[in-house]
Amino acid sequence: MINSNTFSSSAIDDDAVKKAKVYEKNREPLEEVWIYLTAFFRLLKAYIRKDYRDITLVSMVLVISAIIYFVMSIDLIPDILPGGFIDDVTVIGFVVKTDKGRFGQLSGLGSRKS
Repeated sequence: MINSNTFSSSAIDDDAVKKAKVYEKNREPLEEVWIYLTAFFRLLKAYIRKDYRDITLVSMVLVISAIIYFVMSIDLIPDILPGGFIDDVTVIGFVVKTDKGRFGQLSGLGSRKS
């Protein structure tokens, strides 16, 4: 089981907001996976609050890994370079494809706030 005390959703949110501002300037590469990424954040928050636990440990670890990779300032391809979000898109896309049924449903919740 993942220890909910390990993650600070506000710290993750702060880092995500910073990265989202960069995203707004360079929107195209992330456009296809943005809905999944926002769903990942909501899923993590719901998991931490124990509002949603119907997910395997492996899937939750993949979601957390994708979020961490997205908010990290150190990437394989720096985000400030043209095409710098390609590695982020690849990681998010990989996670979505590993459990397409679950994450496909999450994409429909892209605009819902929790």
